[in-house]
Amino acid sequence: MLGPLAGAVILTILPQMLRFTIEYRFVLYGLIIVLTVLLRPEGLITPRVANMLAAAWQRLTRGRTPQARASDS
Repeated sequence: MLGPLAGAVILTILPQMLRFTIEYRFVLYGLIIVLTVLLRPEGLITPRVANMLAAAWQRLTRGRTPQARASDS
């Protein structure tokens, strides 16, 4: 589920980041998408990356009670 979410965020933010070059914005946008598909056919967030993110999250929240986590929200 993280992969589609990350892709949606990137595809939403990327055009705004490319606004500095009005003439070539869509060319760069298309090039970035094509390169991503060619270089990362397995997706942006592979199972290995997802496991690393989950482990990092567990380290950050280890030892905290559910009440302490709820009070942070």
